[in-house]
Formats: sequence, C-alpha cells, structure tokens
Amino acid sequence: MRLVIAEKPSVARAIAGAVGAKSKGDGYIEGAGYVVTWCHGHLVDLAEPGDYEQWEGPWDLAKLPMVPERWLWRPAAEEGAARQLRVIADLTARADVDEVVNACDADREGEGIFRRVYEHLGCSKPVLRLWSTSLVDEAIRKDLARMRPGSDYDGLGDAAEGRAKADWLVGMNGTRAYTLVYDARPPLSVGRVQTPVLAMVAARTLEARGFKPKPFWRVIAHLDGFAVESERFDAREEADALLADVLAHPRATVVSVERKDAAAKPPLLYDLTSLQRDASTRAGLTADETLAALQSLYERKLATYPRTDSRYITADDADGAAALIPRIASPGIVGEAAAGAFDPSRADIARVVNDGKVSGHGAVLPTGELDEAAMEGLTGAERAVMLLVCCRLLAAVMEPGMRAHAKAVIKIAGLDFSASGTSVKDASWMAVDDACRRALKDLGGEDGAEPASGMVPENLFEGDELKVGDAEVREGKTAAPKPYTDATLLSAMENAGRDIEDAELKAAIADDSSHSGGLGTPATRADTIERIISKGFAERKGRSILATDKGIQLVETVADGLKSPLLTAEWEARLAAIERDGANLGEFIADIGAYAREVVAEAREGFDPARFSAASIGKCPLCGGAVVPTRSGKGWHCVNQRSVKDGDDWKEAGSCVFRIGYVAGKLLTEKQARSLLSGGTVAVKGMRKRAGGTFDAKCVLEPDGRVSFVREKRRSGNNRNSGRKG
Repeated sequence: MRLVIAEKPSVARAIAGAVGAKSKGDGYIEGAGYVVTWCHGHLVDLAEPGDYEQWEGPWDLAKLPMVPERWLWRPAAEEGAARQLRVIADLTARADVDEVVNACDADREGEGIFRRVYEHLGCSKPVLRLWSTSLVDEAIRKDLARMRPGSDYDGLGDAAEGRAKADWLVGMNGTRAYTLVYDARPPLSVGRVQTPVLAMVAARTLEARGFKPKPFWRVIAHLDGFAVESERFDAREEADALLADVLAHPRATVVSVERKDAAAKPPLLYDLTSLQRDASTRAGLTADETLAALQSLYERKLATYPRTDSRYITADDADGAAALIPRIASPGIVGEAAAGAFDPSRADIARVVNDGKVSGHGAVLPTGELDEAAMEGLTGAERAVMLLVCCRLLAAVMEPGMRAHAKAVIKIAGLDFSASGTSVKDASWMAVDDACRRALKDLGGEDGAEPASGMVPENLFEGDELKVGDAEVREGKTAAPKPYTDATLLSAMENAGRDIEDAELKAAIADDSSHSGGLGTPATRADTIERIISKGFAERKGRSILATDKGIQLVETVADGLKSPLLTAEWEARLAAIERDGANLGEFIADIGAYAREVVAEAREGFDPARFSAASIGKCPLCGGAVVPTRSGKGWHCVNQRSVKDGDDWKEAGSCVFRIGYVAGKLLTEKQARSLLSGGTVAVKGMRKRAGGTFDAKCVLEPDGRVSFVREKRRSGNNRNSGRKG
C-alpha cells in the first residue's frame, strides 16, 4: 500500500481521483492500493523562541542573540492542523503501508513541508517523490509512473531547511533587538524580504514627498492636419519669443522623415507575478486578491497550479494546451470581441513551449474542465482572473504583430520642431489583448484598446514646404515619481537584483530554477505586501502603496545589510550550492548565526533615542501618567503599567490599571482616544450589542477610567439625560 501525502486537500482529492481511490476516511481517501492524505500547509515548523528554556519569558535584550545549538520543531497549534497531523501519524504507522509518496508542491517549500512532517513522526519507510504540477488525471498518472527516490531531492530538502533556519535567525533576532533597543510600541518587525521591500516603498515615498515640480514651456505649431512641438524651455520668455518668430514666419520645411516597421512579439504566458501585475492594472485587484482567486480556480480544477514562476510549458503539456485553444476561443469564455480577433490559422503552440525554462510548474493555463457553463458561473475576481488567463493563452500563441513608427523633424523660424507617432499595421495578438482590456474595464481596470500615439501623415516627405496654421505656448510641469502600486511593487520585487554589481550574486538572486528570482517567491510576495501594510509600515491610498512615517523610521533605523536585496542574493548563492553541489548545510547555518550576532550589535550601536519614542496621546485619569500605545498596537495604556511578554502575547502588569481601546467590541481611533482623554464626547459607530447586531452611541470618559454611553434627550419632553456605564 502506498501512502501519498499531498500539501493541500484539493491536490489530495485530485490524486485520489486519478488513482481510483474513492473510500473516504477521516482526513484521507483510500482505494486501489493507495491511501491519500494531506498536510494542510505547514503542520510542523520551527519552534518559537519561547519554546526554548533559555529564551522563555519576557523579551530581554541581554539574552540576544538567539542562536539555537539544537533546533526545536513544533507541530502547528491549530486544532484542525493538529488533528490532521495525528491522522498522518496513524497512517504512516499502518502495517500495510510499505512506502510513502511525497506529493507536496514541486518546489523548495513543498519539499520542506513534507520532510518536517516525515521526520517529526520518526517515519523510516521508503520515500518516493511525485513531482507533479497538474490536477488533471492523465498528467497525474503519468507523473506517478516516473517517480524518483526521495533521496534524489536531499539537496532541495537541505536548501529548504537552510532557508527556514536562516530566516528565523535574522527575523527573530532583528525584530527583538530593534524592538527592545527602541522600546517600540507596537513591536517592530524585521525580515530578510519584508525590510528590503519596505525600503523600496519608503525610498519612493520620500522621493515623491521631496519632489518640487518645475514648470517648462513648449511651442506647439499646428500644420496641415497634425501638430509639431519645440524643445522644452525653462523660461516662459524664451517660449514667447519663439512663438512670435513662428507667427511672423509661418512657413515650415520638412527636414527629415523616418519611418520604421517593428515586429511586436506576442506576450509570454502568465506566471503568478505577471498575472498579479496585469490583474492590478487591468482589473484593479490587489496581488493578494489575485492569488486567492487563482487558488480557488485551481481547486475547482479550472486553472493550473497558481504559485508558478514559469512563463512556458513543457513539450509534454503542448498537445493538451493546443486542444484547449479552440474551446476557450469562444464568445462564452473570452467574449465576442476576443473570440472574433483570434485567428487559429496564425496560432502555433510551439511559441510557448520551452522545456529548459520550466523547472517545476509550467505557466498558468486554463484546464480542460473550463467550458462556457463554468465561465458563466464565475463572478468578480475569479471571472477577471480567468478571463486574463484565457486571453493570454490565445495571444501568446499567435504570430507577432506589426507596429509602424514614424518621426519627422520640421524647421520653423530657424528652429527644429518634431512630431512622432506609432500606429498598428497588423494587430494579430494585440487585437485579442485589447479586447481583453475592454472586457475588464468595467471591473475597475485601465482603459481598453491601445491607442495610436500622435500622427505623422503618410504623404509627408523630406523637403516638403508647409504652412503654419496656428501656434501656441503650452505649459507643462515635471512629474513626481509615481508611487508603487501592487503591479509595480511586484515587478520591483521580482527584479530586485538589477542594481547588484557582483555578477555571480546578481545571477544567484535572478535564478528561478529552484526558488524564484528576486525577493520572495510568487507564493509569498502578495503576503509580504499585505504584511507591511497590516503592521502599519505602509498604507494603501487608492491603488498607491505609500510608506507611513513609522515605516520610514524603521527603514532609517535598521542596518543597511537588512534592507538590501544583497542579503537574499548572498543566501541564494549559498543555498544553490547546497541544493545542487552538496555544499555543507551546517556551515551555512553557522555563518547566518554569526550574522545574527552582527544584527543585534548593530541595533545596539546605532541606537538613536529620537526614533520610535512612544508618543503620549494624553494624561492618565487615574495616576496622571502619560497614556502611550500598547505593544500590540490595539489600544493605549498608562505608562506606569508595565508590559511583559508571555509566550506569543503581551500582557500588562504594574501599578496602574488604566487602559483604553475597545468599547463594546469596537476599537477606538487615536483621534477618538485623544478626545476622550481631554474630556471630550465622541461618537462611536459600529459597537456590538450583546444580543447581536451593532449600535452607535456618544461616549465620555469617567474619572474612574471607564467609558460611559451618553443618552440623547428625548424629544417628547422628558428631558432626563443619564449616562450608562460601558
């Protein structure tokens, strides 16, 4: 009997269906010589510092750095995860199970997830590795037939362990060191990926804040059916002088005309990051929303594996993908415009096939389960993402299009003016792409078809004499750097190594053969963006992502090494050597431990008391002390109430008990808390009733530190106005 351990229930169900296992048990499916179960993600992970005897209790700067001599792992605490781990333990112990199949995701992370469970359970049964990226029955059966021994992937497993321990050492020590040195409330958060990402956002935010637009002027001359413009002038007077000359000499001579046709290559298929970028600009979705939608489509067997960093498919998948094309090129799936624009006679699946550029998972594609009925049942983000994926397959297999570029130089009043433009001569795949844009416009995306830019008449030639019909001075201003959006920040993360000078390190961070090029992975980038926002280091304003003052302070505080992608590049070079060349894992961990000591030392040595001071929002009504943010960031308490760390939570202890934050289940804003502390009355909306539902009320702070609800005077003439204690 083979025990197959998948990473997720959806994958386990697909494998069970492919092998004919139909009998459902508690947490597994059995039949046809297989028992198929799943991990629910990380069932076993590195222990928290509090699980080590030497680091339990309150956070203490004197106990840093934390570098375990013997690493501890712990099962996930959630009841569902703990129950599933017990299921897997019972299954591995069954006498009729003689080998175990690692069917976790085909990447470094999936390898680590399986090995932690296998080793935690003390299992010693032989392991086979299922390296599969499809949920389609035929593909799964094909991959099962060519499994390799689990030991063939020991290097990948060691690299997964090395990455996890290195992130623990730097993240745990960096977070505690900077939090304790600055007594920051709520705690700061430092990490190998999130801190460089925050640094990029902070740099762009500061650049925009300090930007001062400069005016410039151009002279625009209107000729026969088109316009030309002069160079920029920094002074209005210079532009006015040129305008006067143009109006006094309204004749123009064509100095040169350059025309060039350029092939417009079709786009590559989507990997997760490129799909997230387009879903952001074209459909207004965040990276997290796109990943969630694609994951749902995958679990419904309508799309292939979502967390991929490949933009090609293998030759083995080519026939299946080719068979999809006529099915999805229908009005019921991609819409009438895109279906009409697609020309099957100009399509070739070979354009998207490249075995050498698929290391694990192929590009994101629709599956054979997608039909018009399934598409009709999709709404919101799922429909938008599915439309993008389908249209991209159609566009990617078509022939290159053709754009015509033209530039003319025209002399007026002794000075060169210019005009340039681009038009589409052969739309090919661009017609499908533009139709997709138009279909997505109603979902909050950008405008539809690609417009032609400018115009240079076809009958314009060198030496032509033209008459100036009119002319004007037009003012412009230099534009501030655009803030990051989900789309542009994802691109920056993916290409984080572009400024690294060392060629080997640049190649290491860009190498996506076993991890993913750049900062983070396709699976974690969206989470990183959401994390810096949820922790208050960045914020969304519309589609823009901006650093907050707190985020900027953190970036300015941490050591340069922690906010540079160079750290990731150096790690990836070492991890690649561990994975492919058998380099020593222990030496890598020892070196990261030494670096963790440097992180703690740099936090101490770089201390600046002006940063991260817990600003008071008012005076305590009980003892007169300053009221400051709690370490959790969810409320405020008297400075005379000491915070201590208990496990994963902060608890309050000390002489003063005053605390303000939640009122009837609603967290006050800082403005509301300040007003209450100063004796004001504030209106609080959305508080919870004990019997269910919500209510709104005005509140005041009583001298004993409690909040009262203020009842409004009755209009009937009964003017009793009493306060009810909250």
